[in-house]
Amino acid sequence: MSKRTKAAAGVDANVAMFAAIGDRDIKAFRAALARGADVNAARDFEDHSALQLAMDHDADEIALAILDLPIDFKGSELNLVWAVLMRRPDIVRRFIDAGADVNVRTGIGTPLSVAARPPRRMRRGPAEALIEIMRMLIDAGADANFGSAVGSPLRGAIETGNAAAVRLLLQAGAKLTPEAKQLAAELEDAGVIAAMKTKAAPRRSAPAKRDASRPATIVELEKLCGVSAFPLGGIAGAFSLHVDSGKKLDIVKVQPRLLKQGYFVFATDYRGTRVAALPTTDPFAAIEAMGTNGDNHGISNADIIKWMRELAEEHAYVLTGIGFDFLSGRFKAKPKNATELANRMYEFCSDIVDQGTVTVEALAAWLKKSGEFHFWWD
Repeated sequence: MSKRTKAAAGVDANVAMFAAIGDRDIKAFRAALARGADVNAARDFEDHSALQLAMDHDADEIALAILDLPIDFKGSELNLVWAVLMRRPDIVRRFIDAGADVNVRTGIGTPLSVAARPPRRMRRGPAEALIEIMRMLIDAGADANFGSAVGSPLRGAIETGNAAAVRLLLQAGAKLTPEAKQLAAELEDAGVIAAMKTKAAPRRSAPAKRDASRPATIVELEKLCGVSAFPLGGIAGAFSLHVDSGKKLDIVKVQPRLLKQGYFVFATDYRGTRVAALPTTDPFAAIEAMGTNGDNHGISNADIIKWMRELAEEHAYVLTGIGFDFLSGRFKAKPKNATELANRMYEFCSDIVDQGTVTVEALAAWLKKSGEFHFWWD
């Protein structure tokens, strides 16, 4: 068989593989693999990987089969919330072992909040499976207080009358707020009210079994954040962490110490609940790696790096936050020419005034008062 014929056969096998995933046909999927389908490289017409397509079609058996293959998955491919929705502890375990983020936040919540308060789209099955999943998530570093926009995992467990989940969450350090107590009293669920007497177990640091595979700097950061670190997809040697709600991580204080160890640490969201550590001491390399841009304003990643380099030459600063569409930091000394600087910032990033301070004068006043800056491009 010629190389061209083999390539054509591979394409046909990929088409068969995607059809099998759409039909949730595990036998046809395995047959496509036997014919040479390339799970690692193949993409459908919407650029979805085989695993992403399996999740789109709730093809859980096929997803498991894909996870068994020798493939390095990107963090963005491993939607742990989907695994929870399948109500299958074995799939959740595979996702965690493959590097899924146990504190990822989606439109319907975190993996733990979804397990505590199952939405209608969750697959039916035994309640015990969800308790097992919750234990698994907590043991892997899930934050018991990090939930959806409408409430914590504990609130969800109280609302659904799940006393076992309430007990488990309180043991894991969930905060028993006055609102939670009032909600339980209003619902008059005796089992839940009894479970709310549960005391928190001693807080545990990141699981020791992960330490051996982490650089010492990352192990230290795990302890500071109170959770396990996971590889940051697409950036070699980089890690991402959620900051446990019971911890306070001061980037400004931590960053200089970890820089001496060869890692640049910064927040990756506006609230500082997620951080990343990159194996570099160059903040501009971090901006490049994160792909920060204002493309919808005609500002490229290279433009941002150039502007921030020029700013650093005139005003020394510490970069504390980097995302795909934002930067934040703090000047080492409050700028004396704040009005001039505010005008330059407005030209560079109009949203900081148009959606923020409203006037350039107010931005200048903020710079004088706080010495902080926040750029974002919506």
